[in-house]
Amino acid sequence: MTNGIENARIVIVFVTGEYIKKVGGMGRNGTNDNCKVESDYSVRQKKAGKIIVVVMEEACLDTNKWLGAVGAFLGGRLYHNVCDNSMLDSCITNLKEDIHRIINKEDIDVDQAC
Repeated sequence: MTNGIENARIVIVFVTGEYIKKVGGMGRNGTNDNCKVESDYSVRQKKAGKIIVVVMEEACLDTNKWLGAVGAFLGGRLYHNVCDNSMLDSCITNLKEDIHRIINKEDIDVDQAC
């Protein structure tokens, strides 16, 4: 998993109540949970600008309820809401646009650095 994170141009985080618990070290495996380890590593490797957040459950739409590491690292970011199936197509379109925006910005930054 670390190779995938290191070699990824972006990371997409799919937020659910269970994910928030696990990343906060409150899941069954505590601080040894893979979700926590991968989240912590992603934040260190990619920084917030290369992490896209997708909310999967209505109960998670209020970022003030994102406790622990998810709230600390991602709570202030805009997110994609895929909770409403009737809007799924537009959400996917917006997600694709966000991915392209980040990748294109990365390409520009790399070109300007040369």
